[in-house]
Amino acid sequence: MSVNETNIKFSSLTDLTIIFSLFLICASISIILSIGIIVLIIFTKTLHSPMNLLVCNTCLDTILYIIIAIMNTSLFYFEIHMSNWWCRIQAYLYYTTLNFVAYSYFIQALSRLFFTVFYKHRFLLNYRSHIILILCQTFISFILPLRSIISNDIIFRPHKLCVIPMKYTLHVVYFLASTFGILFVLCIIIYTIIYQQVTRSALAIRQVSHATRRDIELIRNILIMFMIYSSAGIPCIIYIVMSNVNNGKTVSSVFYMFVAIASPISTLIEKIAVIFLNTEIKKALKNVLKKL
Repeated sequence: MSVNETNIKFSSLTDLTIIFSLFLICASISIILSIGIIVLIIFTKTLHSPMNLLVCNTCLDTILYIIIAIMNTSLFYFEIHMSNWWCRIQAYLYYTTLNFVAYSYFIQALSRLFFTVFYKHRFLLNYRSHIILILCQTFISFILPLRSIISNDIIFRPHKLCVIPMKYTLHVVYFLASTFGILFVLCIIIYTIIYQQVTRSALAIRQVSHATRRDIELIRNILIMFMIYSSAGIPCIIYIVMSNVNNGKTVSSVFYMFVAIASPISTLIEKIAVIFLNTEIKKALKNVLKKL
């Protein structure tokens, strides 16, 4: 693997092989766990609920994202050549599927807001409203990354990912803000409102009911999973800072590769968290394992 014309300095092939192998392992396990959760929810009647419909949506979005991420990351490791146009299409699909996953957490937060704060509006609690949320999430996810395909910022570069080059700082900041930053702030606001509503209800009846404890626990669990996923943006932010501070100096290709695989690793941790933190799914999984 030769040194290219960018400011990425390639280290040993062994280092890159280890990181790429780690990426494939995490990606494969994430896909298996996502499929397992979807199958478990579909074939377990007690798990049939609007909220678990959104969990299935997140799992499906994760599978799509990982498949595109594998295709994109392969450009870094293998001798693959494509036109600038196809590189932009691949970047667009990468950012779109990444938005799929990010916004799936946001609509989970909205769903919990409906059930906790707006529970009197029954039309917000049915399957139809949740399907509309999924459709809106899909539409927004397709619209937000359009700049990556209509601009000339992204071009094919040997041994580089089809992503926005770090020199286009405003474009990179726009991507991070729309995919991580704004959603993170909105989710924090939503969960703060939910927590205040739950605690007020508990104080009003001067006791903490089982339902209240369950709501608080569910809020905590979903927030933990969203923070796990949002942490994938931290390495990218660090890389942007390093690229600008170094002002053209070489940056380790190993760190560059780690930035690329941060999201698949975070999705794997999130899927493990779903199994261990979601009480209903955990219980259903135990029942299945007992039968086996």
